[in-house]
Amino acid sequence: MSEFAIRAVSLSKQYQIGSYHQPSMLRDQLRDSVRAGLSRLSGRRSPAGKEYPTQQIWALKDVTFQIRQGESIGIIGANGAGKTTLLKILARITSPTAGKVRLCGRVGSLLEVGTGFHSELTGRENIYLNGAILGMRKAEIERKFAEIVDFSGVEQFIETPVKRYSTGMRMRLAFSVAAHLEPEILLIDEVLAVGDIAFQKKSLKKMESVVNEGRTVLFVSHNLGAVRAFCPKSIYLEGGLLKYIGDTDAAIQVYLGDNQSADETGDHKIDPKLDVQLLNITPSDEHGDFTGTFAHDSPLYFRVKIHVKTIKYKTHISLKIYNSELETILTTRDFESSGKFLIPTTPGDYEFMVKLPANLLAPGNYHLGGFVSGITPKNRVRTYHRFDHAAEFDVFDNGSLLSQHNLPWDGLVHADVEWKKI
Repeated sequence: MSEFAIRAVSLSKQYQIGSYHQPSMLRDQLRDSVRAGLSRLSGRRSPAGKEYPTQQIWALKDVTFQIRQGESIGIIGANGAGKTTLLKILARITSPTAGKVRLCGRVGSLLEVGTGFHSELTGRENIYLNGAILGMRKAEIERKFAEIVDFSGVEQFIETPVKRYSTGMRMRLAFSVAAHLEPEILLIDEVLAVGDIAFQKKSLKKMESVVNEGRTVLFVSHNLGAVRAFCPKSIYLEGGLLKYIGDTDAAIQVYLGDNQSADETGDHKIDPKLDVQLLNITPSDEHGDFTGTFAHDSPLYFRVKIHVKTIKYKTHISLKIYNSELETILTTRDFESSGKFLIPTTPGDYEFMVKLPANLLAPGNYHLGGFVSGITPKNRVRTYHRFDHAAEFDVFDNGSLLSQHNLPWDGLVHADVEWKKI
């Protein structure tokens, strides 16, 4: 067996936007035939054969790397960096425009959990269907059937059509099938956010056991804490280019440094493709001036600046605080305090001030991240733009009673708790 599980040489993937004059799939041919027929009925010229303006983008460009057998590699980067495209090429879901890749071993992928589920079939039937799509043999599915059902927690409804399942139940069952693959190479794309908190913890333990079994794992996630925990080495992609490959902590630092880059005004450049965009998130004092440190007994202030091009849904800002291990310890949204969505619908630049109470965070180093999201009429969340890690700041002990008695700050957060003798 080869020393390397994966070898990629000059992998590139180009997509063409805005053209359908060369249909390559049956559905495209049917669509164009219907359009041509409707055009003839209406007396308009048929669009068949007409070339429309196109835009070509490179989702990946000249990406070269090799991964040894049994290595766990994280893949990090902003949205649109090419992470999922890379995994889809490795999973043979799509082919590269240029370059080549060589895989040594059976490949399993947890990319789009639930792909292949049929709403009219029961949970039992979908386990066999989805397992077959993922490459599991019938005997393998039968051997693991009870374990899959038990892990999913939907055994009571296993003979019920999945169209009657809640979204969470459906996703848990789909993840459970995918998580019980036994390939030599496992590709994982942001699937650990499935289900409720208890199921997420179970999923993390399952992924940890997969890593410990010595399989080759490629793990894509915006949860940098999980990447750091599972993967000693990481690949950092930006704009389809491989910016760094090596030690995970070093890769994260390069990623965070790039994520904080801004123009001369301190704001990120406006991207005309985004309807709503975060321009800046900075820790500041009560007057809005930048600061990198806070006393533990003082309020914490953060300035958030956004650019609005157009508002389609109920749109809000989320602010996240991560600890030094890049674990999320606090999330706040702009409508929580007043019950109102604060972002105006009129195009323009807007600033917001976020105030956190004193005596909340234990002394230490923290990172800031943010999201701008819209809530559709069907209560689905669409993320317009995100900064996973936009800035960092420190909280220091300003002479607390704990320090006076030489006691440690236990825990990630603190609070002014009232004690009294009764």
